[in-house]
Amino acid sequence: MARKKRLIILILFILMAISISMFYGYHKISEGVPIIDVIPTSYDFGNIPRELVKHNFIVKNIGNARLKINGISTSCGCTKV
Repeated sequence: MARKKRLIILILFILMAISISMFYGYHKISEGVPIIDVIPTSYDFGNIPRELVKHNFIVKNIGNARLKINGISTSCGCTKV
């Protein structure tokens, strides 16, 4: 009987330790937030002649977590990123 009681206490202790580590890990991850900053936020090309036009945008992560950009697209098929 005492052996069963020790086993139950050990299992409960292990479950409690796992729960605490998961809770701590979740809050550690949620502390950092990536924040994207694009300068300038927009650019007006005006009337575009039939030639190549370019403009550079500065993209920065001003947050305190890793910023991952999975894809970039345009509003029409007439431009490239």
